[in-house]
Amino acid sequence: MNRLHFSVVEGMQPLSGEAVYVRGDHAFDFRPAYAAVARQRAGELGTAAIALDTLQLEVGVETGLCLWVSGYSPVTGWMSRAVVAPPVQHGGLQCNVDGGLQRGVSVRAMVGQPTRYFDPSTGWFCATTTEAWLSAGEGAVEVATDTIVLVGEDQLLAIFVRPSNWHELAQTFQAEAAAP
Repeated sequence: MNRLHFSVVEGMQPLSGEAVYVRGDHAFDFRPAYAAVARQRAGELGTAAIALDTLQLEVGVETGLCLWVSGYSPVTGWMSRAVVAPPVQHGGLQCNVDGGLQRGVSVRAMVGQPTRYFDPSTGWFCATTTEAWLSAGEGAVEVATDTIVLVGEDQLLAIFVRPSNWHELAQTFQAEAAAP
């Protein structure tokens, strides 16, 4: 497994845009508010991804900047739980990978299958292989609008996403949970 190295980039603002959950695709997506800014943060070499099972943290190959979360995550695999986004540091998040990144290639981030939680009262979704996010906050960075990455000791501990259509998503989630 490739070793990941994370560092906070002071003075950056989260990438402006809209995190969404596309029901028909059973997937998260991100729509940057300004495509030129997203391309600049990714760099000329495009993007790679840090994979959390079927979810991906998109990363600029040239810049190493964490950009947004996308990927397959069916509602039927989520557990209901209170999810409170951790307090975030201001700045960007840079990820360097031993051996480098290649455009279009994913690097596995976590060992094991992440547990996926959704809080229908707040709209926050969390994918993690650890319970560290319950008491964390020191390594949490908002990399894009309503998209938080929690890191610690050069490990990706959790991702948090609150899609803009979360009210609609909460209804779907509750209907799925109530079905026999």
